[in-house]
Order: sequence, then C-alpha cells, then structure tokens
Amino acid sequence: DLPEGPEDALTRKDLSLSATDFVIAHVANLKAVKGHRYLLEALKDIVPQYPHVHLLLIGEDTTNGEIAQLVKKLGLDRNVHFLGKRKDVRKILPVTDLCVLPSLSEGMSNAILEYMAAGKAVLATRVGGTPELVEDQITGILVEKENSGKIKDALLQLIKDPVLRGRMGEAGKKKVYAHFSMPGMIKRYSEFFESVLPQEFKIMHFISSGGFFGAENVLINLAANMDKSVYHPIVAAIQDGRYPNLQVVEKAREMKIPVKVFQSKGRIDFDTVSKVRRCLIAHKIDVLHTHNYKSDIIGALAVRSLNVKLIATAHGFTDVNHKVSGYERLDRWFLKNCFQRIVVVAQSVLSELISEKKVIIRNGINVQTFSQSTGLREQMRAKLGIYPDEILIGTVGRLSLEKNQKFLIDAVVKLLPQFPKLKIVIIGSGPEEEHLKKHVRSLNLDKNVIFTGLIKNVIPYYQAFDIFTLTSVTEGVPMTILEAMASKTPVIATNVGGIPQIITNRKTGLLVDSNDIKSLVSSFSELISNEGLRRQLSEAAEKFVQAEYSIERMTNAYSQVYQEALSQ
Repeated sequence: DLPEGPEDALTRKDLSLSATDFVIAHVANLKAVKGHRYLLEALKDIVPQYPHVHLLLIGEDTTNGEIAQLVKKLGLDRNVHFLGKRKDVRKILPVTDLCVLPSLSEGMSNAILEYMAAGKAVLATRVGGTPELVEDQITGILVEKENSGKIKDALLQLIKDPVLRGRMGEAGKKKVYAHFSMPGMIKRYSEFFESVLPQEFKIMHFISSGGFFGAENVLINLAANMDKSVYHPIVAAIQDGRYPNLQVVEKAREMKIPVKVFQSKGRIDFDTVSKVRRCLIAHKIDVLHTHNYKSDIIGALAVRSLNVKLIATAHGFTDVNHKVSGYERLDRWFLKNCFQRIVVVAQSVLSELISEKKVIIRNGINVQTFSQSTGLREQMRAKLGIYPDEILIGTVGRLSLEKNQKFLIDAVVKLLPQFPKLKIVIIGSGPEEEHLKKHVRSLNLDKNVIFTGLIKNVIPYYQAFDIFTLTSVTEGVPMTILEAMASKTPVIATNVGGIPQIITNRKTGLLVDSNDIKSLVSSFSELISNEGLRRQLSEAAEKFVQAEYSIERMTNAYSQVYQEALSQ
C-alpha cells in the first residue's frame, strides 16, 4: 500500500533549488545498469537551451566516482546534484517536475511505483517489467535503452508541456492505487472465486528443512488451518545427514497431520525424485506445494507428466554463498518454467516474474496465541537468568550469514558503556553458531550474550524481551517480526526485503540500514531510554498485525490460489 505523500515533504529551498527550476529525479544506485550515462549525455544537449533544468541523482555511488567525473567532463556541475543514498525519497519526490529511470535492465521497479504514487510523469526505458507499469504516452514516455537521442527528445517534450506531465502523473497515480495495492488484489481474487464450488483436494506441503523457521511456520499454519472439509494436507520433508531432526515433521505429528519423510543423499538426489513421484501417485495428490529451492526443484522433476498442480511459495532468496546462489538461480528457472502459481511474500521477491504466475500473499500468524499473560514476562526472564532491572534485547532465527547476528553482537560492544545492564538473547541454531560464540568470547561478552540454541516453542520468550531485533541482510516477510509485534514487543529491524511492508519507521517500529552500526546503536539507545516510545510503537504494531496479518487472511488467500490452479 502506497501513501498519498508525506505531510512533512521537503521544500525546494531545502535542496538549494528555486521555484522556477525544472527538477528531474533519478532514483537508483549509481551503477552502469541504471543508465546514468545516457541520461547525462541527453542532458548535455538540453542545458544550453534550458539552463534552469536540474537533475537530482538519488542513490549510493558504486562507480568510484565515475559518474561524478562524467558530469564534470560534460560541463553539468551546476545542473546535476548528487544526493547520495536517502531514506526520505518520498519527501523529495513532491518537489520534482519529472522522474526518470533510463535503465538497461529492470525487474519490476519500486522506484517507478513510487514515482507514480507521487503523481509524477515518468520517462523510462522499455526494459524488463517497466512497460507493465509505464504505459507509453499515458502514464509516461518509454524509450529504447542506450539511446541518448531518444531520451533527449522525450525530455524536451515533457519539459515543454506541463499539461501533459500533469495528465500523465494523475493517470499513473490512479493506476498504482487501482492495481498495485494488497486490498485491491484480494478483492479481485475474491470476486473471481465466489463462483467456484468447493471440492475435496489432497495437498502435499513439501520442504527441505533444517529447523523450524519462517517457511516451516507458514507451512504448518497452512496445513493446520485450511478448511479440512475441502483440503486434506500431508506434510512432507526431505531429511539428510546435515539435518537429522525434522522439527516441522514433529510439529505436524503433534497436530495429527499426516507426514512423509524422504531420505536424501545430496542437494539434488534423483532417487529422492523417484520416491516423491511414487508418493504423489500412491496418495493421489492434487496439489504439490513446495516451500524452498530444493523442494521446488525435486518437486518440479517429480510431477512431470502427472496431473498434479505445482505451486510454490518463494519465501526469499539468500545468495549466502556462491554454491547456494547457483542453486537459487536454478530454482528461479524451475519456478518460471514449471509452476502454475508462485506465491511471494513481498513485492521485492522474484520481481522479474510475469504477473500471470506471481501472487503476493502476506504471511499470517495466529495472533491470539501471542496475547500477553499475567506473570509470563517475569517467569521467562527468570528462566533466562535476567534480573528485573536489566534490559533484554532478543532475536529469533537461524544462525546463518544472511541473518547477520554478528552485526547485533558488534552493536552490544558500543552500547555497554551507556547501558552496562544490557543483555542479549539469541534464540536459534545454524551453521554460524560456533563462529558467533567464538566472536562473543573474543569480545569478552560471555556475560552479556546468551545463546539458547533451538527452542521448539518461542512464543513465551517474546514476552521476556524489552526489544526484539532482526539484523538480516536479506529477508522476505519475517514471521519472527510479526510474532514480536503480536506480542506487543517493540521492534528494531534492518530495512531489507519485505520488512518495510510490516515496519513503518517510527510508527510500528524502527528501521535501520543493513550493516549501519551507527544507526543500529543509535536506535537501540533511543528505544532503551524511552519507555514511552517503546509502548507507543508496540501498541501500534499489535493493532497493525491483528488487522493485516491474521492466519485467517493468509489461509483464505492461499485457498483462492489452490482453487485457481485446480480449475485450470
């Protein structure tokens, strides 16, 4: 959902611009693929005729100053302004006259969506998913990539015609609010499926699991909460030597959900493919719903020539190392070419995927299970050895590189001089566990950082935290943040992936840039010192989760996806 525009928008005076200047914004990190060179070459030919044209370049420079050198070489020093990486882009857009994105390659650009939501005409290149957003001559102008001349012609047309710019801006805003909001999507699907009569279907939820994290949580919630008169679930998991304990299977058995375990020797084991195929046939499975890259690939191979619908949930991609990145690239190919529907938990996941296959469904939780209980906070803090006057920051998740718990540990060092009674509890297990413990010992933080290992039921522990944090470098929509919000625990998280969809900075939590240690320490310091702000954020967060991320909303949306796939 996109806001109409911030009330505290910046003024031109704030940006050292005048009321008569013509202001163009280009929001993208400075790198070759974003086409800055072609825009600047076009601008060079325009400035002699229109010296009042100014270009704002908003984004982090990854070119070691090459763009700045080009600006100087072209004599555009007075007309091009480098604003760097900004958190307040939505405050800047209202003061611009035109927004551009001359990329050489794109997925589905969030920058363009923000331009359109701000009511700005858009000049962009005809690449990737951009033509799905920008309708040529209606919401903006599209030109071919790597063509400075065409960019110049389009710029001149838009500079000369304010009426055209206004008409395009209004059309763009209407399109964004009509077609790119979550309530709109759910409403359209609901209307379509009202005519579909319920039938009985067998669904196998399939995952390669190394613990009980976000994807496993979603899987179990779906299997346990779908309408049992219509959907008959089986929970299936791949087991190998690396992860002998399958918590997701144990949880399913506790809930009396049928389970199936497939032994596997390696990442892509063709013997496992055969076993899965035989299981699908034996149990007459109608839908195979996969939940991570290994299950996606094995599942796609197993259903070949079978009348089994293939649906995946892409919870997010980690690119944690070269080997995993290779498998994830292979996974993307299978998702695009073999699956009927791919559910993503955030717009940023699989942004390049065609809209006919991709469905955005927000993760959901059973909000009632997180309601506060009298005495539970004191009980859980005592269990962790936390005294009443100590501040406890907690995090829950797989101990892995993409979760970046080391970033949190490094922040503790800088916080302790100001808050000597600070304690950190890290709940979870994973491949980085020993490295993290060694890092804690090297910093002499053994008394301040607590590792609990894997805990089957983390729900009560949220009550013990004064602050919950997630310092990931990549994410989908984390279940742990939703759980903390439902528990009325204030949240500080990194501004990555789908997290900004659930955390509105300074309204439902605090956001910091990934690996910005100064910002993280500052946010912790502010929240620790301000009990009133903690209460304000946690109350707003709880209301938001109750309204937008209930388990009922999630299961209803998945039900519609299953029905659509089965009707094909």
